[in-house]
Amino acid sequence: MVQVDDNLPTCSVTVTLDEHQQATYTIPKPISWDNIQPTDALLTRIKHTQVIVFGSLASRSKASRDTLLNLFENKMLKVFDVNLRAPHYEQETIETLAVMADVVKMNEEEAILLTGNHEGTLKDRITEFRKKFHCQSICVTRGQNGAIVYYDNKFYEHAGFTVDVVDTVGAGDAFLATFIAGMFSKQPMDKVLEKACAIGAFVAGQRGANPVYNEAKIAQIIGA
Repeated sequence: MVQVDDNLPTCSVTVTLDEHQQATYTIPKPISWDNIQPTDALLTRIKHTQVIVFGSLASRSKASRDTLLNLFENKMLKVFDVNLRAPHYEQETIETLAVMADVVKMNEEEAILLTGNHEGTLKDRITEFRKKFHCQSICVTRGQNGAIVYYDNKFYEHAGFTVDVVDTVGAGDAFLATFIAGMFSKQPMDKVLEKACAIGAFVAGQRGANPVYNEAKIAQIIGA
């Protein structure tokens, strides 16, 4: 289901890659997803939804943030992809969304930012984050160094896969989509994490955010 806004434009984001093919984003404001409304169609659809994935960016505006918080009243798995894009977030909003989430996915830099002056390892920071926000599961991606997950009272780690990076745009989204699919199919978490890291690496090795998936290449990455 897609909402249409008669007054605000569809967002067009400018992506800039640095010498390491890491992306930065220029995001205009206001645009259509700054004004997501709790329409009857949306409220009806959400009642039959098993999982909702949300990020911090759409919550920069009060209208869309209020709509999102309204949707949270329904019973479903709530997955928060932190995805901070300066200057489009406020600490108070991030904390509100984290409290509402069942699963939180963030990168290592975001984990450090959101746990402030807490000292210790990344596992220590994840433990501190969970104590503060009471999330069931926490996933922290570490770029080329894979990811670490707190799930079912246990930590899981994967060191990642080595690929020739073309650009990193979309790699995190591919990782998260694979991670959620694995959770829903009740696969062992170590296998879920391995597959998510492999698909994230595959996308990073392709041009653009939505390459055609090649199962043979993904299997080759895992088996390398």
